[in-house]
Amino acid sequence: MIPKNFRLTKNREFNLIYKKGHFFSTILFKIVTLQDMRVDKKIGIVVGKNISNKASERNLYKRQIRATINQNLKNIKSGYKIIII
Repeated sequence: MIPKNFRLTKNREFNLIYKKGHFFSTILFKIVTLQDMRVDKKIGIVVGKNISNKASERNLYKRQIRATINQNLKNIKSGYKIIII
């Protein structure tokens, strides 16, 4: 589990990052980043219905992404808000 102080939780935070952030795409996922030096680092994960209609499968993917992020949390730069789609 990602520590609470590193999580994006509010809808307005997600909307701000979508509007003003920089998009990076790969075959497997998209990343949206927004530099904000006032925060340490904040991470949000979105798995849409276009991936799977079953909530249990989407939650499985989110858990796997969270586990990977947790292992590499110290390698992520401070001062960024990140959404993984």
